[in-house]
Amino acid sequence: MEWNKDKIRAYRKKLELTQRQFGELLGASRRLISSWERGKAKPLGPTQKALSLIAGLVDIERSF
Repeated sequence: MEWNKDKIRAYRKKLELTQRQFGELLGASRRLISSWERGKAKPLGPTQKALSLIAGLVDIERSF
């Protein structure tokens, strides 16, 4: 799955997590999560894979 800023934000909101909580789940800083949501950076490698795995667990992919 390709992750973009809108998907990342919608996914985090669906999980009802703050940027800090979402970052802790993924092993990333709140600042990095903010950068992803603003389109200033993209998740890479293991983080992108972790996002996809977790998304599959909560069935978020069907909404996009």
